[in-house]
Amino acid sequence: MKYTLKCLKCGKSYSADHYICSCENKCDALLRTIYDEKSLIVDESYPGIWRYHSWLPIQKIDQRLIDYGSCFQTYKSTKLAEYLGLQNLILCLNTYPQCQTGSFKDLEAQVTFQRIMGTFDSGKPLVMSSDGNNAISFVHYSNVIHYPIFLFATEDARVKRIWSFSKSNPYTRLFPIYGDYYDAISLANQFSRVEGYLSEGGYRNVGRRDSVGTMILDATRLLGQIPDHYFQALGSGPGAIAAYEAAERLLIDGRFGKKLPKVHGSQNAPYTPMYDAWINHSQIIDERFQKESAKHMIDQTIAHVLTNRFPAYSLIGGVYDILTETKGEMYSVTNEEIEKAQVLFERLEGISIVPEAGVTIASLQQAMQRETIHSEDTILVNITGGGRKEIRRERTHIEPYRFLPKRLQINQKTFEEKKQHSKELIQDALQIYGNKVAVACSWGKDSMVLLHLARSINPDIPIFSVLTFHKPRATFEFIAKVVEQYHLTPRIFMVGDIVPEVLTEKNIDVTLLSPAEYRLKAEKIKRETGHEIYSV
Repeated sequence: MKYTLKCLKCGKSYSADHYICSCENKCDALLRTIYDEKSLIVDESYPGIWRYHSWLPIQKIDQRLIDYGSCFQTYKSTKLAEYLGLQNLILCLNTYPQCQTGSFKDLEAQVTFQRIMGTFDSGKPLVMSSDGNNAISFVHYSNVIHYPIFLFATEDARVKRIWSFSKSNPYTRLFPIYGDYYDAISLANQFSRVEGYLSEGGYRNVGRRDSVGTMILDATRLLGQIPDHYFQALGSGPGAIAAYEAAERLLIDGRFGKKLPKVHGSQNAPYTPMYDAWINHSQIIDERFQKESAKHMIDQTIAHVLTNRFPAYSLIGGVYDILTETKGEMYSVTNEEIEKAQVLFERLEGISIVPEAGVTIASLQQAMQRETIHSEDTILVNITGGGRKEIRRERTHIEPYRFLPKRLQINQKTFEEKKQHSKELIQDALQIYGNKVAVACSWGKDSMVLLHLARSINPDIPIFSVLTFHKPRATFEFIAKVVEQYHLTPRIFMVGDIVPEVLTEKNIDVTLLSPAEYRLKAEKIKRETGHEIYSV
């Protein structure tokens, strides 16, 4: 096994076979990836972040994610560095066109999808929440690899911040929430508990964190040592945690230094829950940032994606622990400082940046003024998004998923409407799940209608059937007739010792299942109920 997951509180370990984001013991702690490989390996046969695949929670790499992958650009700044008086300023640009949607969330989406596709949970829809960038990236890559997501977002975000390059997003179901980002998170968490669905995990998702951690790996590769400092604006906090976790792996490697990078986080005033907690030496977020009344502060920010009311601050392995371990710093940045930083960066580095990246640059300026960094230090700055002003491709809003209104409930439809509605449901399933969809056929009247509708959309849709030896000869003759008339190739699983002759004559694929276990079950049911398991 390439990796396991370990709870930072109770120590329980989990295999990579399933998509797990939280400890089963309900510990208030993160799971962390423990890789078998303890040395940094750079595989140059792969592009972008995939060259660090030995430290990513994936089993393989889908070719589509190589062909349409996003990556960052790491380089040593000259103009901005000179302006700030820094000798070793390393910028990690997560901007368009290297990042297809102009955000580092592209990295998180790619690795998350690749992670789940390598588990036994592959195919289950991912349930997630977003206030902007996450949604854009996950929708984009759900279209690339044809994976279903159920997305909960505020209506404000849907209208103002969430978009797609595609006019049709068949793998996305978007549910708008009339509230704030935390309301969307809460509803997504409730929905993800439904059987057959999976919570994407947010900051608990190791796929997200380890993808961001590749920036530390890339900067270390460029510098030959772990950077002295790491700067990033924080909303939920996984970026800071990711930098720390990646640096810890490099310390274990032993070739790149013996000191963790000092983590510098920043938030957009007046909504600064982690900043306020940190400067007050508290591990607990002040409740005034978590009440409904906090929404008036959130509405005053321009870096809206940084406004999670319940970030990964207090839990074990969270931002408080990371800042403590690295003797880190937090900064509060005003809207005016953000806008000035955006203008400055575009003028000096030649590319526009999103407001949250403006928060990061403004915090870097504050750090120089506060002397929490020095001119000769090696400093890595995560530019979390940008280049969107330069995007020329058409972008469209994603329409919300609409439930049928009461007047269109199925029992009130005409026959033609019912038929069309059924076809649309089948079409949706085929678009979302592809070749994983099959028709389970009992050869009764309901199954025959379903089979007819499904084949009208996809004539080659797989068909299977589960039968017992209790079926009358007429049923087997009917199956043979239908198979011949419609040129079907069903796969039949049958409890019995021999294949009925009429099916053998038509060369129908029949797999026999042992009748012994079936008979034991039938006898048990008859003893308990007085009835046969199956009556002809």
